[in-house]
Amino acid sequence: MRKFTPLNMPDGNYLSACRDAEGRLWLGTRQHGVLIEGRRYSGGRVDCIYRDCRGRMRTGGITNALKVLRYDKETVTEQVVMTGIAPRFMYEDSKGMVWLCTDTGLYVFSPDELLNDKSKIKKVTDIPTRTVFEDSRHRIWIGTENKGLMTGSLQSRDKKQFKFITTADGLPNKVVQGVAETKKGMICITTEDGCA
Repeated sequence: MRKFTPLNMPDGNYLSACRDAEGRLWLGTRQHGVLIEGRRYSGGRVDCIYRDCRGRMRTGGITNALKVLRYDKETVTEQVVMTGIAPRFMYEDSKGMVWLCTDTGLYVFSPDELLNDKSKIKKVTDIPTRTVFEDSRHRIWIGTENKGLMTGSLQSRDKKQFKFITTADGLPNKVVQGVAETKKGMICITTEDGCA
């Protein structure tokens, strides 16, 4: 069994991690914003960090803002893309659409369109969401805070277009933490009370 070594970095309570296009490690923290290779660059809570298909780093958290951060020669510039939304998890599907999980629902948008027009973001549901995953057959799986699992096609943009899978269907719990796919195409769902 492999032994893990703790990172010797300041500002514990890490919530998210992602590597940028140049291989630098970005960490989102509970209180001290973003750390890049161990150096602090912005404040506040950062629940999620991800790199989009164009290499842009996006952050979100309970500071109620979706941001794009750019790192250039030891300087980070921050562009607030949208306020009033607190992303907890972000996922980019195979069509380049970004899905945002929040405590107030699920949103989807094209990252290029949103930079120019804030009205381009679409709220899919008011149900609090935790995770999004696209499987090899291009179905989208959405883990919710208390309603189980939602599944539909990549084109699904309304709650009515999704099928709900709950404890009545065999989920151990209605709080879905994660979704993954095995090499054989089987979907695995993690909940607070076990896996399905």
